[in-house]
Amino acid sequence: MRKLHVSTAFAVALFALTAGGAVHAQIPYDPASQRKIEIQTILTRASIKAVDAQRQTCIFGDEAKKVAEARREGRDSMPDAADICVATLVRTARERRLPEFYRVMLANLGGDVRRANSLPSSIGAVLLGGGDAVNLGNGKSTIIASSVAFDAGFSAAYMKGDRRAAASIDPTRLKAVEEQCLAITTGDDSLCYSVGYAEGGRALAVN
Repeated sequence: MRKLHVSTAFAVALFALTAGGAVHAQIPYDPASQRKIEIQTILTRASIKAVDAQRQTCIFGDEAKKVAEARREGRDSMPDAADICVATLVRTARERRLPEFYRVMLANLGGDVRRANSLPSSIGAVLLGGGDAVNLGNGKSTIIASSVAFDAGFSAAYMKGDRRAAASIDPTRLKAVEEQCLAITTGDDSLCYSVGYAEGGRALAVN
């Protein structure tokens, strides 16, 4: 019985030799570990250009579609849209680039680019007050989608240094709402702003 035990243990730990003679350990596939690696890449090693592009994908509501498509194709190692987009915002915040999207947005829509730093908070004031059209300056305004509201909430909290909302949130509930906001499947833009604000506070608390 002892010989059988040793042989079995040896077989489990056996290395596979390639044609070129390299040795590779047989490592079990772990989707959860792969997702963590993807998130860590966004937080630490991805280029600023790649992070900016990823942020736009989240803001335009495309990340949720990409994840859904990947899951249908069996690529279960792809992180959830909420995890990707929050990590992207955290990295953007660390690089002090949160106002950049709003500067581009204002320029593209003919608004006043000097409002880039204050626009996230202005969006919040409108949405939390029951409105939907945000004044961009220069006589321009725009309707805010839920994915933009989420980004604005995170940006506003982080740039203000406001950690208060992070203390009383349920992370599981928070993520469920975030997924709806990023997929633009919720009609409550003020809620999306609020959960983004809570995530901004969480990011400050961690940092």
